[in-house]
Amino acid sequence: MKTLLHVGCGPMYKSHLKGFNNDNWKEIRLDIDQKVNPDIVGTITDMNGVKTGSVDAVYSSHNWKSSRIICLYLHCFTDSPNWLRDTEGYSPFVDFYEMSLYIIEYCSENGIPLIIKPHPEADAYPKDKKFMNSLIDVVNKSKKNFGLRVEWVDDNFTFDQLIKLDNPVVVTGRGTVVTECGYCGVPAITFFESPWCNLKNLSFLVKSTNDFSKVLLSIDKAYSPELAKKEAIILSAMLDRGFNRHAFKIEKGSKTGGDRSIEEMWNKKEVL
Repeated sequence: MKTLLHVGCGPMYKSHLKGFNNDNWKEIRLDIDQKVNPDIVGTITDMNGVKTGSVDAVYSSHNWKSSRIICLYLHCFTDSPNWLRDTEGYSPFVDFYEMSLYIIEYCSENGIPLIIKPHPEADAYPKDKKFMNSLIDVVNKSKKNFGLRVEWVDDNFTFDQLIKLDNPVVVTGRGTVVTECGYCGVPAITFFESPWCNLKNLSFLVKSTNDFSKVLLSIDKAYSPELAKKEAIILSAMLDRGFNRHAFKIEKGSKTGGDRSIEEMWNKKEVL
């Protein structure tokens, strides 16, 4: 009997898989969600629980071979820049949570694989759990009802892994992750203005959902990895001169600290 590794199985078993739904195959189910009772808890990027050479075939419901993969880097939903938004610039979304819902819906409707990475400091905001649980529920419903191909990753998912994906694009509200994107040559799209939004090769600021679709379709032609890397170095130097690499005005309730905001330093050119 041959062994099949069913990656990202969800609630499905081999009985649903054409070609494997017979007695010739023994199934090993792998999924990140323990609630679906997988044989191995893991992800498409972390299969440490699978012994080398132990399977004869691998089936993944997440076919990452795509013309594009969207990587959604989440913000802390209840940090003050979210509920006391400090940007005067226009955004099509009320907050980072609404933006995340849109990206999930967009990927579901357009058949685009999605990777979601929570903010590394999310645990510092206990109220974030409410938003995260809601987001997880939306993702699970989208998987079930619309066939969304999605993978949740954690801090172990590094840029070394990101650049190995097929045509990744990072989507974030306005996070400083765009610095790493620029340095590694990964295009980034943002929805909220930031002190560095004039570094136009570093990330593409979109002001409507229609703009997002247009930018996503044309981003390969518009993006310059060489210029983005130069701007990433500029932003990195700017942040090093700022405070704890935070990019928001000081507001009550935020973890941001210091005497002046990076925006003020940027305007005075003290960071260059």
